[in-house]
Amino acid sequence: MPTPVAIEFKVNDQQLRDVSRRLEGIKNGMPRAVSGAINDVTKKGKTRIERGITSRYYIKKKDLKPFVTIRRATVKRLSAQIGIKGKRIPLMDFRVTPKQPFRAGEQTKTGRFKKIKPVRATIKKADTKRKYEGAFIARMPSGHVGVFKRRGRGNVRRVRRVRFGSDPYYSELPIDELHGPSVPAIFQNEDNRIQAEALTGMRDELAKRIDARADLIIRRKAGGR
Repeated sequence: MPTPVAIEFKVNDQQLRDVSRRLEGIKNGMPRAVSGAINDVTKKGKTRIERGITSRYYIKKKDLKPFVTIRRATVKRLSAQIGIKGKRIPLMDFRVTPKQPFRAGEQTKTGRFKKIKPVRATIKKADTKRKYEGAFIARMPSGHVGVFKRRGRGNVRRVRRVRFGSDPYYSELPIDELHGPSVPAIFQNEDNRIQAEALTGMRDELAKRIDARADLIIRRKAGGR
């Protein structure tokens, strides 16, 4: 399992004292302003991280969702965290051709039988497409489609299969699914450029958000919007 990454967002003691004086007399004024500001900045940092990854790698933002998460700040815990974790990503989640398993006997529009196309994939947008010798696209009984490869000759065994409406056939097992890098590896493999881009200016941004949140609490206390 790749080493997870944790990025913490919190304020310093001087900021806590300043906002406490400013919101003195307002119930939970300081923790409300600080926790809200921290959550604003943490959300922005997460968006920047996702943008940094998707701009460099052929992976969709929705596929990052399970791997880049936020632990929000609360009025009782004045810190937040972006967590980056997870196993290696299936190769199929990057840019792969073909997209679907080969179906024997399928014909082209001209009546010719289709040939098996080699599997090619690109993980980073700056890289050229790579051919994966011996790999193939397959659909598992669960419905999952992935890029697979059979193990070496010494580990292969033949298994008899029966499919409704067709003759029995044999498949060679075991097969292994091919994977690309994990999200933590992607985050750390770019010479920390993604992290630098995500966190640049965040200290100043946090100070601005604390002021904005404090202003909002004061206006609401005074009966404004």
